[in-house]
Amino acid sequence: MYLLRIPRNASWVVRKVLEAREQLRIRSHSHGTISQQMQSIQLGGKFSIHKMYISLLPNHPKVAWKYLTMHPRIHPRHRFILWLAIQQRLATVERLLKVGINVTPECAFCGLHMETFTHLFFECRITTNIWRRVLQWLGHNKQPMRWEDEVHWMSQIAKKKGGTAEITSCAFAMVIYKLWQARNNARFQRKTFQPELLIKDMVIHLHVRGRNNATWRRRPQEIFNYPH
Repeated sequence: MYLLRIPRNASWVVRKVLEAREQLRIRSHSHGTISQQMQSIQLGGKFSIHKMYISLLPNHPKVAWKYLTMHPRIHPRHRFILWLAIQQRLATVERLLKVGINVTPECAFCGLHMETFTHLFFECRITTNIWRRVLQWLGHNKQPMRWEDEVHWMSQIAKKKGGTAEITSCAFAMVIYKLWQARNNARFQRKTFQPELLIKDMVIHLHVRGRNNATWRRRPQEIFNYPH
Protein backbone atom coordinates (compact mmCIF):
# COMPACT_ATOMS: atom_id res chain seq x y z
CA MET A 1 0.00 0.00 0.00
CA TYR A 2 2.88 2.38 0.77
CA LEU A 3 4.08 2.04 -2.83
CA LEU A 4 0.66 2.48 -4.39
CA ARG A 5 0.34 5.64 -6.46
CA ILE A 6 -2.73 7.82 -6.13
CA PRO A 7 -5.02 6.97 -9.09
CA ARG A 8 -6.27 9.96 -11.05
CA ASN A 9 -9.83 8.68 -11.03
CA ALA A 10 -9.83 7.88 -7.30
CA SER A 11 -12.63 9.28 -5.18
CA TRP A 12 -12.04 12.23 -2.86
CA VAL A 13 -11.98 9.96 0.22
CA VAL A 14 -9.45 7.54 -1.30
CA ARG A 15 -7.23 10.42 -2.41
CA LYS A 16 -7.23 11.93 1.08
CA VAL A 17 -6.37 8.57 2.68
CA LEU A 18 -3.47 8.06 0.30
CA GLU A 19 -2.29 11.66 0.76
CA ALA A 20 -2.25 11.09 4.53
CA ARG A 21 -0.14 8.00 3.92
CA GLU A 22 2.31 10.15 1.96
CA GLN A 23 2.52 12.67 4.79
CA LEU A 24 3.35 9.86 7.22
CA ARG A 25 6.08 8.66 4.90
CA ILE A 26 7.61 12.15 4.71
CA ARG A 27 7.36 12.60 8.48
CA SER A 28 9.24 9.33 9.03
CA HIS A 29 12.51 11.18 8.42
CA SER A 30 12.01 13.30 11.55
CA HIS A 31 9.33 11.48 13.56
CA GLY A 32 10.50 7.88 13.37
CA THR A 33 9.34 5.02 11.16
CA ILE A 34 5.74 4.64 10.03
CA SER A 35 5.30 1.78 12.51
CA GLN A 36 6.51 3.97 15.35
CA GLN A 37 4.19 6.78 14.25
CA MET A 38 1.24 4.39 14.10
CA GLN A 39 1.94 3.43 17.71
CA SER A 40 1.94 7.10 18.72
CA ILE A 41 -1.60 7.59 17.38
CA GLN A 42 -3.10 4.74 19.36
CA LEU A 43 -5.12 5.12 22.53
CA GLY A 44 -5.38 2.09 24.78
CA GLY A 45 -3.99 -0.10 22.01
CA LYS A 46 -6.60 1.09 19.52
CA PHE A 47 -6.35 3.52 16.62
CA SER A 48 -7.40 7.07 17.59
CA ILE A 49 -8.79 9.34 14.87
CA HIS A 50 -8.27 12.35 17.16
CA LYS A 51 -4.58 11.59 17.65
CA MET A 52 -4.20 10.95 13.94
CA TYR A 53 -5.78 14.31 13.15
CA ILE A 54 -3.53 16.15 15.62
CA SER A 55 -0.41 14.45 14.23
CA LEU A 56 -1.25 15.55 10.68
CA LEU A 57 -1.81 19.20 11.58
CA PRO A 58 0.97 21.47 10.26
CA ASN A 59 3.26 22.82 12.95
CA HIS A 60 2.91 26.57 12.39
CA PRO A 61 4.27 29.10 14.91
CA LYS A 62 1.66 30.79 17.08
CA VAL A 63 0.87 34.41 16.31
CA ALA A 64 0.82 37.08 19.00
CA TRP A 65 -2.59 38.40 17.95
CA LYS A 66 -4.37 35.06 18.38
CA TYR A 67 -6.06 36.12 21.64
CA LEU A 68 -7.28 39.34 20.04
CA THR A 69 -8.91 37.86 16.93
CA MET A 70 -10.36 34.94 18.93
CA HIS A 71 -11.70 37.08 21.76
CA PRO A 72 -15.17 35.70 22.65
CA ARG A 73 -16.65 39.14 23.40
CA ILE A 74 -15.92 40.61 19.95
CA HIS A 75 -18.84 40.59 17.54
CA PRO A 76 -18.28 38.13 14.63
CA ARG A 77 -18.62 40.87 11.98
CA HIS A 78 -16.08 43.02 13.77
CA ARG A 79 -13.77 40.04 14.30
CA PHE A 80 -13.70 39.20 10.59
CA ILE A 81 -12.76 42.72 9.49
CA LEU A 82 -10.20 42.90 12.30
CA TRP A 83 -8.66 39.63 11.10
CA LEU A 84 -8.44 40.99 7.54
CA ALA A 85 -6.88 44.19 8.87
CA ILE A 86 -4.25 42.34 10.89
CA GLN A 87 -3.39 40.37 7.76
CA GLN A 88 -3.42 43.71 5.88
CA ARG A 89 -5.82 42.22 3.33
CA LEU A 90 -8.34 45.04 3.26
CA ALA A 91 -8.87 46.36 -0.28
CA THR A 92 -7.35 49.79 0.22
CA VAL A 93 -6.65 52.12 -2.72
CA GLU A 94 -3.02 51.06 -2.66
CA ARG A 95 -4.02 47.42 -3.23
CA LEU A 96 -6.70 48.28 -5.80
CA LEU A 97 -4.23 50.28 -7.91
CA LYS A 98 -1.79 47.37 -7.90
CA VAL A 99 -4.37 45.14 -9.60
CA GLY A 100 -5.30 47.78 -12.15
CA ILE A 101 -8.49 49.20 -10.60
CA ASN A 102 -8.56 52.98 -11.01
CA VAL A 103 -10.00 54.82 -8.02
CA THR A 104 -9.48 58.23 -6.47
CA PRO A 105 -6.21 57.87 -4.55
CA GLU A 106 -6.84 60.44 -1.81
CA CYS A 107 -7.90 59.34 1.66
CA ALA A 108 -11.69 59.37 2.02
CA PHE A 109 -11.36 60.95 5.48
CA CYS A 110 -8.72 63.69 5.33
CA GLY A 111 -8.29 63.99 1.54
CA LEU A 112 -4.66 65.01 2.02
CA HIS A 113 -2.72 61.79 1.48
CA MET A 114 -2.94 58.66 -0.63
CA GLU A 115 -5.01 55.96 1.01
CA THR A 116 -2.73 53.19 2.18
CA PHE A 117 -3.33 50.72 4.96
CA THR A 118 -0.85 52.38 7.30
CA HIS A 119 -2.37 55.78 6.57
CA LEU A 120 -5.87 54.59 7.50
CA PHE A 121 -4.63 52.88 10.69
CA PHE A 122 -3.52 55.24 12.22
CA GLU A 123 -1.53 57.89 10.37
CA CYS A 124 -4.59 59.81 9.20
CA ARG A 125 -5.36 62.64 11.62
CA ILE A 126 -9.10 61.85 11.47
CA THR A 127 -8.86 58.13 12.31
CA THR A 128 -6.11 58.79 14.85
CA ASN A 129 -8.28 61.30 16.69
CA ILE A 130 -11.21 58.86 16.82
CA TRP A 131 -9.12 56.05 18.30
CA ARG A 132 -7.44 58.51 20.71
CA ARG A 133 -10.83 59.66 22.01
CA VAL A 134 -11.96 56.07 22.49
CA LEU A 135 -8.75 55.21 24.34
CA GLN A 136 -9.16 58.17 26.69
CA TRP A 137 -12.81 57.27 27.23
CA LEU A 138 -11.73 53.78 28.30
CA GLY A 139 -9.15 55.21 30.72
CA HIS A 140 -6.01 54.49 28.69
CA ASN A 141 -3.67 57.45 28.89
CA LYS A 142 -1.79 56.82 25.65
CA GLN A 143 -1.55 58.07 22.10
CA PRO A 144 -2.25 55.86 19.06
CA MET A 145 0.90 54.21 17.72
CA ARG A 146 1.91 52.61 14.43
CA TRP A 147 -0.38 49.78 13.36
CA GLU A 148 2.03 46.97 14.29
CA ASP A 149 2.66 48.50 17.72
CA GLU A 150 -1.04 49.08 18.31
CA VAL A 151 -1.88 45.46 17.44
CA HIS A 152 0.88 44.23 19.76
CA TRP A 153 -0.45 46.40 22.61
CA MET A 154 -4.01 45.28 21.98
CA SER A 155 -2.92 41.61 21.88
CA GLN A 156 -1.55 42.00 25.40
CA ILE A 157 -4.78 43.66 26.54
CA ALA A 158 -6.86 40.84 25.02
CA LYS A 159 -5.07 38.27 27.20
CA LYS A 160 -6.22 39.98 30.38
CA LYS A 161 -9.44 39.35 32.27
CA GLY A 162 -11.84 41.92 33.57
CA GLY A 163 -14.29 44.46 32.22
CA THR A 164 -11.76 47.05 31.06
CA ALA A 165 -9.78 44.55 28.98
CA GLU A 166 -12.90 43.05 27.43
CA ILE A 167 -14.41 46.42 26.56
CA THR A 168 -11.12 47.69 25.13
CA SER A 169 -10.78 44.61 22.92
CA CYS A 170 -14.32 45.02 21.65
CA ALA A 171 -13.86 48.75 21.13
CA PHE A 172 -10.68 48.26 19.08
CA ALA A 173 -12.36 45.73 16.78
CA MET A 174 -15.38 48.01 16.47
CA VAL A 175 -13.24 51.04 15.59
CA ILE A 176 -11.57 49.10 12.77
CA TYR A 177 -14.93 47.83 11.52
CA LYS A 178 -16.67 51.20 11.75
CA LEU A 179 -13.81 53.08 10.08
CA TRP A 180 -13.70 50.59 7.22
CA GLN A 181 -17.47 50.76 6.84
CA ALA A 182 -17.41 54.58 6.86
CA ARG A 183 -14.55 54.58 4.36
CA ASN A 184 -16.55 52.41 1.95
CA ASN A 185 -19.65 54.57 2.36
CA ALA A 186 -17.70 57.77 1.74
CA ARG A 187 -15.73 56.42 -1.21
CA PHE A 188 -18.32 54.37 -3.08
CA GLN A 189 -21.67 55.81 -1.95
CA ARG A 190 -20.59 59.44 -1.54
CA LYS A 191 -21.92 59.56 2.02
CA THR A 192 -20.63 62.32 4.26
CA PHE A 193 -18.38 61.01 7.01
CA GLN A 194 -19.56 62.05 10.48
CA PRO A 195 -17.05 61.16 13.22
CA GLU A 196 -19.44 62.08 16.02
CA LEU A 197 -22.09 59.72 14.67
CA LEU A 198 -19.55 56.89 14.40
CA ILE A 199 -18.46 57.32 18.01
CA LYS A 200 -22.06 57.64 19.18
CA ASP A 201 -22.99 54.33 17.50
CA MET A 202 -20.04 52.64 19.20
CA VAL A 203 -20.94 54.00 22.61
CA ILE A 204 -24.58 52.94 22.32
CA HIS A 205 -23.55 49.45 21.18
CA LEU A 206 -21.18 49.00 24.13
CA HIS A 207 -23.70 50.44 26.60
CA VAL A 208 -26.41 48.02 25.47
CA ARG A 209 -24.07 45.05 25.70
CA GLY A 210 -22.80 46.21 29.10
CA ARG A 211 -26.27 46.03 30.64
CA ASN A 212 -26.29 42.26 30.26
CA ASN A 213 -22.69 41.68 31.30
CA ALA A 214 -21.90 41.58 35.02
CA THR A 215 -18.15 41.97 34.38
CA TRP A 216 -18.70 45.11 32.33
CA ARG A 217 -21.09 46.59 34.89
CA ARG A 218 -18.30 46.48 37.48
CA ARG A 219 -16.31 48.87 35.28
CA PRO A 220 -16.08 52.42 36.73
CA GLN A 221 -19.14 54.51 35.94
CA GLU A 222 -17.26 57.05 33.80
CA ILE A 223 -17.22 54.62 30.88
CA PHE A 224 -20.96 55.11 30.55
CA ASN A 225 -20.42 58.79 29.77
CA TYR A 226 -19.95 60.06 26.24
CA PRO A 227 -16.25 60.29 25.17
CA HIS A 228 -14.91 63.83 24.67
